[in-house]
Amino acid sequence: MENEEKKQAGLWIKKTKNGENMMTGSIGNETMMIFKNNFKTEEKHPDYIIKFKPKQAIPHFVAPTTTAQEGFKAFKQQKPMGSDLPF
Repeated sequence: MENEEKKQAGLWIKKTKNGENMMTGSIGNETMMIFKNNFKTEEKHPDYIIKFKPKQAIPHFVAPTTTAQEGFKAFKQQKPMGSDLPF
């Protein structure tokens, strides 16, 4: 059976205004931000929180009209590119 994993997006580690690490990347015309859940008080609470926001329009640039869901569908139709994840 062929490997079903496909690369969906890339993430970059950045610092929040409070100096904590976060990850950010793009899918379609949305920016994805991943934060450590500093409010976790129980094991059933998630370790990380993912937030999405529309990309900011850049002057003289027409932003893509692809939604995140359409982007996922398009990526699923691509051939596997391999994985460079260390885990």
